[in-house]
Amino acid sequence: MNKVASAIAFFIFAFAGIGGLLVVRHYRWADTRESTTLQSKNLTADELAQESEIATLVSKDASQFDRELNLRVITSLPKSFVELEAVHRQRANDACEPLPANEPVSMGRWMSILTHWDNRRKIPKELEFSRREVLTIGLQIPQDDQLTLPMLSKERILTFLNENYLSLQLRLVRNGTTKQVHLHHRPVAVVTKYRSAGLSQDFVEPLGQKTKEIRGLGVLRSPESNPDPFQIAVWLFRSSWQTASERFPTIHHEFIFIRSKNGIESSQSDAIPLEVFATSEGRTRFHYFGVRTLPASEIRSVSNADLVGRIHFTHYASDGLHPSQSVTRSGEVRSSRVFSLRSVEKFMNEQGLVGDWQDHLPLILDGLADARIASGID
Repeated sequence: MNKVASAIAFFIFAFAGIGGLLVVRHYRWADTRESTTLQSKNLTADELAQESEIATLVSKDASQFDRELNLRVITSLPKSFVELEAVHRQRANDACEPLPANEPVSMGRWMSILTHWDNRRKIPKELEFSRREVLTIGLQIPQDDQLTLPMLSKERILTFLNENYLSLQLRLVRNGTTKQVHLHHRPVAVVTKYRSAGLSQDFVEPLGQKTKEIRGLGVLRSPESNPDPFQIAVWLFRSSWQTASERFPTIHHEFIFIRSKNGIESSQSDAIPLEVFATSEGRTRFHYFGVRTLPASEIRSVSNADLVGRIHFTHYASDGLHPSQSVTRSGEVRSSRVFSLRSVEKFMNEQGLVGDWQDHLPLILDGLADARIASGID
């Protein structure tokens, strides 16, 4: 699912907006300060030093695992490229989990075993899980890149992308005794058909593999998070971008934030309104996608998806017919409002907040949702 992660990051956090207020914008996610070009496996001295620094940070995971709730807790966000690479590697076991075929796309009930992952862990018996859709992603192949598809599998590939989209979902956890609900950090992915999102479809490569590039970093515990310290789930996307004119792909990192609006007041998974936010362009743009409730909006075609990734297949399986790797050419994001880093920093100055925006995430999300931060792109 190279496609998906690329689509995802490109969008990077493209969450659907509310009603008719959708703003469609076209972006190439470019982090000019921190992106790394994968030019060859022969690393330079600087690249070797960077790899060594990443490896050191990987061995120093500062997160905590709350065994009572079976979720990972973080107290801060990674900022630099090295920190982002390190934490992404640390969270390999918290990668987005693709659901198999014939699972219900929408889940309004609680279950003791939600996915195969639950069968492999020692989970407290009183815990129950559910999941909610927070983002939809559609994929396309540009006309010029369609010319490079294998003749024997071209029609099948295009048909699959035209008929299916990816539903990214948030896992919820509830204490079956107290009925207290928390957001969980590990994302879930479902492939389903446009117009008929009843049951999941089989994951096909590179969809399944690339989905794992989406990692759940943790649930943010912050003194600024009131009243529920477990109300912001943080995901990190890592993807490869490469335009037709570029010789080598570039690595990009972006965040997605999901929080319960006004805290969690209901023990019913389908009654919890969720707000979705994302960053883009090297975490210098912020997107607010509004509130997600059930039932989820019907996705009739790729034009209705929250994110649209235009991809190019770079590698195929040994038979030469089935894609195994891809890069993102361009992307399209639909959100209610878009904000610049300059506007966020101005808001921080007005509020007397010191440091970077990552140090004050709950307050920044409040400002984005409440429109106290001026929207628009500089």
